[in-house]
Amino acid sequence: MGETVNENHENGSGKKGHAEIVTIFENDRFIVLNKPAGVLSIPDRIQSEPSLKDMLIGKYGSIFTVHRLDKILEGELDEFTEALAAEDRRRALETSTV
Repeated sequence: MGETVNENHENGSGKKGHAEIVTIFENDRFIVLNKPAGVLSIPDRIQSEPSLKDMLIGKYGSIFTVHRLDKILEGELDEFTEALAAEDRRRALETSTV
């Protein structure tokens, strides 16, 4: 917990900046992170830069994404290392039980 990943990314203004991705919580089913502004949640169509998902795949192997935050936004993001956990969260979001 509290682990920080430092990456160089554009900060939305076209300039490279220092992004800190902080792990808020982690267990064997999911990871809760603070995604900084300027970092892609998932890869874009042209793979223009590494995304948070790319970084997590490099560390954990399989990552299942249920939701994303736009590049310009900062906030809490849940990523799943287990498909069943991701599907449970997806259903909860669709039925507004979260």
